Amino acid sequence: MNGERNVWEPPFVGEEQRIIVDDLVSAFNQVSTAQRPQWIHLTAPSGWGKTRIAREFYARLAADKQSTPNYWPDTILGSLAADNIDLTDVSSRRKRLYPTVTHVPKSLPSWMWWGVDCSNRSGGASNMLAEELRQFEAHAEYLDMAVKRKGGGNIWVDFAKAVGEEGFNEGLGHAAEELANAAVPGVGLVTWGVKRAIASNKQRMRRKHLLEGSVDILGQGTGTAQDLLGETYLLITGLASRGLPVVILAEDVQQSTAIFAQLLEKLISSEVPVLLLTTAWPGNPADNTELDRALNARPDRLIVVTHQEHDGRVTSRKTGLGKLSIPDRKKILGFYYPDIERDTGTALAMRYPNPLALELFCQIEKYQKRFSNKQLCLDKAEVLALPAKVRDLYRVAWHALPKSVRLFLSVAAQSTPAAISPQEHNSKQWNQNWLFESLISLGFMAEDEVALVAKDAQTSYSWIRHMSVVLYQFHEADQMLVALEDDSFVFAHELNKLLEFLAHKVAHEFEMHPSGDEPAKEHAARLTLALYARGLLRDGQLLVEAADYLVTGLRGSAGDFVEIIRIAEYVLPQVDQWSISALSLELIYGDALHEAGRFAEALIVYERSLPQLETLAGQYSQIVFQYRRKIASAIAMAGDYHRGSSLYEVLLADQIQHLGGFHSDTLATRRDIAIVNSTASFDEAAFRSLIADEERIYGPGHKNTWPTLEAFGQALWKVNRNDEAAVLYRELLSAHEQESMGDDPDNLATKNDYGLTFLGEERVEEAVAWFETLHDDVTRVMGPTHPATLNVENNWAVSLLRASKRKEAIQLFEKVLSKRSSVLGFEHPDTLESKHALADALALDGSPKAAMKLFEEVIADRRRILGQNHPRTLNTCHNIAGLLSTEGRHAEAIDAFVKLIKNRQLVLGVDHPDTLRAKHDLGNAMLRAQQPDAALKLFQAVLSRQVRTLGEDHRLTLRTRFSLANALQMTLRLAEATRLRRSVLADQIRVLGHDHPDTETTRAALNLLEP
Repeated sequence: MNGERNVWEPPFVGEEQRIIVDDLVSAFNQVSTAQRPQWIHLTAPSGWGKTRIAREFYARLAADKQSTPNYWPDTILGSLAADNIDLTDVSSRRKRLYPTVTHVPKSLPSWMWWGVDCSNRSGGASNMLAEELRQFEAHAEYLDMAVKRKGGGNIWVDFAKAVGEEGFNEGLGHAAEELANAAVPGVGLVTWGVKRAIASNKQRMRRKHLLEGSVDILGQGTGTAQDLLGETYLLITGLASRGLPVVILAEDVQQSTAIFAQLLEKLISSEVPVLLLTTAWPGNPADNTELDRALNARPDRLIVVTHQEHDGRVTSRKTGLGKLSIPDRKKILGFYYPDIERDTGTALAMRYPNPLALELFCQIEKYQKRFSNKQLCLDKAEVLALPAKVRDLYRVAWHALPKSVRLFLSVAAQSTPAAISPQEHNSKQWNQNWLFESLISLGFMAEDEVALVAKDAQTSYSWIRHMSVVLYQFHEADQMLVALEDDSFVFAHELNKLLEFLAHKVAHEFEMHPSGDEPAKEHAARLTLALYARGLLRDGQLLVEAADYLVTGLRGSAGDFVEIIRIAEYVLPQVDQWSISALSLELIYGDALHEAGRFAEALIVYERSLPQLETLAGQYSQIVFQYRRKIASAIAMAGDYHRGSSLYEVLLADQIQHLGGFHSDTLATRRDIAIVNSTASFDEAAFRSLIADEERIYGPGHKNTWPTLEAFGQALWKVNRNDEAAVLYRELLSAHEQESMGDDPDNLATKNDYGLTFLGEERVEEAVAWFETLHDDVTRVMGPTHPATLNVENNWAVSLLRASKRKEAIQLFEKVLSKRSSVLGFEHPDTLESKHALADALALDGSPKAAMKLFEEVIADRRRILGQNHPRTLNTCHNIAGLLSTEGRHAEAIDAFVKLIKNRQLVLGVDHPDTLRAKHDLGNAMLRAQQPDAALKLFQAVLSRQVRTLGEDHRLTLRTRFSLANALQMTLRLAEATRLRRSVLADQIRVLGHDHPDTETTRAALNLLEP
C-alpha cells in the first residue's frame, strides 16, 4: 500500500509529522472509547503539510479501523485516480479532503469521514453547508445499514421527533429497518436526514410571492439557516451516538462561515464520538469571531499544534509542525529528481523550507525539460536566483503555461465578483458556461477550442477545480492573483466588453431563471452587486432582486444580520422605484436592524414600508397586521411603552373586526398588550381574561396557551409574586414533561424563568445550583454562545452575586460580556446589559472606579443607541447616581437622582416601581448627605404611594419603612424609630422569613437602639 500511495506524491516525511499522525489515531481511539469529542487544530503557513498529515491519518484509519471487506478506499488520492486528474501536479493534490468511494459488495462503513473546504465561501453560509452535506448523501444508504447492523435502535423515530417532523409515520422507520437488511441499501435515517436538511435549505431559499393570500413574504413557515444547522448537528450526533464515530476534516477553518463555526462549537460541546481535525494559517483566530468562540468553547477538549510551539498534551514526545529536516526535504526532491546532485539537493532544501514551494520548484517546466534524465544539477548562484516565495513560483509556472491556457485563466479571473469589486472579496468563482460564451463571443477563442483549453487548465495543468454544477475557481488564491496581474491578454476596452457581457447574463438569469441551481444563482446575485458597484449595471430593479435573493438566503442565520444590513444599506439608496423585491428587501432589513437592537432605525424602516405593503396586500390583510404588530413592538422596545400600547390597541380593534376575536394573531396582540401595559402597572386582569379565552378555545393546558402562561409568570415575578409565578412555572414544566420536551428550547426557557423565582425568594444557593445545571443543559442543546445560553449564564452570574460569591460572579459576567460582544456586537442592547451588570458587580466588590468607568461607557452607548429616556438608559443613570452617593459625592448624587425621577415619571409614570425605587434611593442619598428632614418628608410621601400601588408587604415598601425609621432616628425621634423598626421586623419575618438579609439588617439596627 505504501508504494501505491507514493505513485502520485512524494513520500510522507518528518518525524514530528509522523508522531502527529500516530497521535491522531490515538485521539480517534480515545474519542471512540470515551464517547466524547476532541478537537485537534493544526496551524501553520500555507503549504506546510497540514492537509498531507490529514490524508495520512485517513490512510491509517482505512488500513486499521475497518471491518472486512473495506468500505473506505486505501487512500484519498488513490480513490481520485480515475477522475482523469494529473495527481502528480502538486496543485491538483491540494484541497483533496475526502475520497471517492466505489462500493465493494457487502462492505459497510465503520466510521464517517467528512472533508470540508472552508475556503469555498463564495456561496452563502447555509448553501455552503448544504453542498458539503452531499458527502453524507453519497454514503447515506450504507451508513443507515451500518447503524442497523450495530444495533443502533430506531434512530429514524428519534431524529424525526428531534426535528419536529409533523405527521411522521413510525411505520416508515420500520420500513427503513427492513430495507437496511435487504441486499441493496434502502431509505434510512441518514438518507432521510440529509435529504431533509438539504430540502430545508432549498425551501428557505424559495421565494414567496406577496400576492399568495396572506402569506408572510419573508418566508413564514419556511426553514431558516438555524434549521439547517440544527438538523446537521442532529444528523452527525445521531450517527455518532449509534456506534459510528465521525471524523470531520475542515481545511482553512479560519475562513469558515458563521454557521459552520457554530456547528463546530455545538459538536465540541456535545457528548458523542466526533473527532474534529481542523487546519488554519497562523494568525489571530479572533479575526473570525465565530471560530474564536468555537475554539474557546471547551478548552479541555482542544489541542492546538502549531509550527512554532510544542503542546505537551498531544504527546510527551516533542511534536509540532516545525520545519522539515534537510534530509526530509531532500527526500521530496528525490521523488522528482531521483539522481539529483548532492550539493544541489542540499542547496535547494535550504532554499525552500516550505514543502509546497519545494514541490512547485520541482515542477518548473524548464528544469524538467533540461534535466529529463532526473540528474538535476545547479550551481549555487543559480539556486540563489530562484524565486523564494510561493506566489513567485506560481508566476514562473504561469509563464510556462500555453498561451491559450493563460488567456482562458486570465479571463476567468476577471469574471469573478471579487476581481470586479472589493466589496465581494469572498466571491472568487466564475460561471464556466458564461466564461465559454464570453471567450467565443468576444473573439478570444474559437468554439471548438474553448472546451479543450478548459480541460487542460483543469486536468493537465491543475490550475482550477470544479465547485458546483457550473461554478469553478482557482486552487489557490495566489494563482488567481497571478492571473489577474497579467494584463497582456485582456485590454481595457475588452475588459469592459467582458463585464458588459456578464451584466447581460445576470439580467437574463434573474429574468428567465427565478429558481434553479442555488450556488449559481447566488453567484449571479453577487456578480450583480459587483457590476453595479463598478458602474457597469444601471438597472436598479435587477440590483434589488439580486440583493433580495441574497438577504433571503442569509435571513435566519445567527450573526448574519450584519451582512444583511451591509447589503441593504448599499442597495436601498439606489432604489428609485417601488417593487415587490424592494419591499421584501426593506422589510428583511428592518428585521435585521431589530435583531441588532437598533429599534429606532427598525421602526423607521417598518413605518416607511407599511403604506406600500397596504397597497399591495390590502389595508386589513393578515400580513399588514403582522407588520403593524412589529411596529408597535419596535416602539415599545425603544422605550415608548405608552405609544406602543396605543398602537397595539388600534391594531387589536382592526384584528377583531377583520380576523375575529379568537384568531391566533388577535390573541397574540392581546398578549403583547398585557405585557407592554404591565411594564407600567401589572395588568393582571388582561392576562387572566386572555388565559380564560385561550383555554375556552384550545382547552386547558393546550400548548397554544403556554406562551401567555409564560408571559403571565414573568409579570408575576416582576411584581414580587414569586410563589404564584413558581406554581405557574411548575405546571408548565409538568405539561412540557408530558409532551417529552426535555431538551426543547421552550422547556429550557421555562426552566430559566423558574430559576428566577428562587432569586425572588432569596433562595440564592438553590438558584446558583439550578442555573449551573441548566447552563450545562442549554449549552449541550443550543451551544455555548447561543443567546439563550448566554441568558442562562447571565442569570447564573446574578445568582452568584446574590450569594455573595462576588469574584466568581465577576468572572462569569466578564465571560458573558465577551461572548455577547462577539456574537451580537459591542452595541447590542444585551451586550450593554452585560457591561452594566459587570459594573454593578464591581461596585459591590469594592471597585468603584472600575465600576464607574464601565457605567460611563454604558450610559454613553445607551443614550446614543437607545435614547436619553429609554428605560435601560435610565437604569444606568440610577446605578451611577447610587454609586456617586456611596462614594460621598452627595451633591452630584442628589442632582442625578432628581433628574432620574423626572425622566422616569415622564416615561413610566409616577407610580411605576422603578420611579418609586428611585425616590426611595434619593431619600437614602439625602440621609448620607446629612439631610434627614428632607429625606423624612420624601420617605413619607413615597411610602403612601408604595402602599397603594405595590402593597404593604412588597419588599420595596418594607425597605422604605426601614429607611423612614433611619430618618426618624437621625432627627432624634428615637421612640418613633424604635416602634417603626419593630413593626418592620415583624412584617419582614412574616413575609420574608427570619433569615432573609433584609430581616437581619432590620434586626441589627433595632438591636443598636435596644442594647
